[in-house]
Amino acid sequence: MGWKGSSSGSDARPGSNEQPEEGEAERVAGECQCQFNRFQAIGFTQADLDQYAASLGEKFDYPTGDKEKAWQAIATSASDTATGCDIIGGKSQWQPAYFNHGDQTQDFSDFIAACPAKDFILGNRKFGTRDRALGLCGCLAREMPTQGITQAGLDLVTRYYRDEISDSDAEAEDALAMHDKASEGCLSSFPK
Repeated sequence: MGWKGSSSGSDARPGSNEQPEEGEAERVAGECQCQFNRFQAIGFTQADLDQYAASLGEKFDYPTGDKEKAWQAIATSASDTATGCDIIGGKSQWQPAYFNHGDQTQDFSDFIAACPAKDFILGNRKFGTRDRALGLCGCLAREMPTQGITQAGLDLVTRYYRDEISDSDAEAEDALAMHDKASEGCLSSFPK
């Protein structure tokens, strides 16, 4: 991706004649490489990439009708990719994972951090990559409260994922039973 408004082949900032600050060119190149790698990993086609690149310009005609839904999927994937690369590059961070369920607020941050690292998730043939494992973990975080898990139960499941407690310890408060029901729902709806 080149700089818009740069008349020479230099790494000047968009629309300016200034030279980049020291290290800025490397940072920008790293961000672009990160996004490029992610676009490949999520299966962006050249047409998807061309449409996304065109949308960054000033005169982009946003699709309507039947093509609007496909465009929204491209835009969402591109936005998620940019956010992920900003986080990897240290420009941003994920918002804490809090969900309100009735009168209780549950914190899933520790669970989300521990979940994708588990061998039984990452090694599952259905996942195979940390991104897909994280998708499952996000689904579990949304689904477990539906099954009735409390913050105390969630904390037990998190400790179980960290190998701090055994199966029998995690079965207190039916935490594993609720986790397993959530897993069944998430696994059945997980894309191939």
